[in-house]
Amino acid sequence: MAKETVVLQPSQSTVISFEVTPTVAKTYQVSVDGLTGSFTVLVSAPATLSGTVHDKAGNPLTFATVELDGLKRGVGVDGVYTFAYLIPGTYIITVTCSGYSPRSGPITIAPGYNERSIMLEPGIPTSVEGCVYDLGVYYPALDVYGAVPGAIIKLNQRVFTSYMIDQWHAYYIFEDLNPGGYLLSAEKPGYRYWAASIILKPGRQTYHILLRKE
Repeated sequence: MAKETVVLQPSQSTVISFEVTPTVAKTYQVSVDGLTGSFTVLVSAPATLSGTVHDKAGNPLTFATVELDGLKRGVGVDGVYTFAYLIPGTYIITVTCSGYSPRSGPITIAPGYNERSIMLEPGIPTSVEGCVYDLGVYYPALDVYGAVPGAIIKLNQRVFTSYMIDQWHAYYIFEDLNPGGYLLSAEKPGYRYWAASIILKPGRQTYHILLRKE
C-alpha cells in the first residue's frame, strides 16, 4: 500500500484521497493523527435479502439468528428475517438456533430483492453423567474419593439426586440434551455449594463433582 505524508501549516487545508471498500451503506468516520472526518456511502441500486428459517417439516424456527458478515437479525414469529439497504455482492451467511445444527456459507446478493429460505437440521443430542465425591475422604489404595449419595444435582432447570451404583460411586446423569452451555451445580446439607459452567458437545460426556464439607 502506498504511503503519503502531508504537512499542514496553521489554518492550511488540503485534500487527502484514499481507497476503501465498504460493505454497508452508511456514514463512516475517519481519523488520522487526531484529525477527524467522515464520508457517506450511498447505494445506487440497493439490495434486500429476506427469507424464512424453518425445520424439515416447514415449521418456522422463531428463535433463530441470521448473521450476514457481522450484521445480525433475529427471526420473527413467522420465521422471517430481512436485511435491507445492502450493497450487492458476496457475503457469508450464518444461521443458528438452539437445538439445531448451524449452517454457514457464501451467498451472492444481486441488486433489488433477493430471497433465501434456510432449513436447519436437528442437532445431535448430548448427555452428561458423572459421580459425586467427598473431597475430604480419600482411599489411596483404590485411588478414589468417598461417595456422596443424596446430593441435589442441577443442570439449568433439570434436577437429579445422586445415588449409589456400587460401594464407591454416587452417580448422576442428564440425557436428551441439546449441545451448548449449561450451569451444573450440586448441593447437600453439610457440604459447600458447588457450581461450574460447562459446554456440552454432541455425544456422551463425563463431569465428576468434588464436594467439600462445611
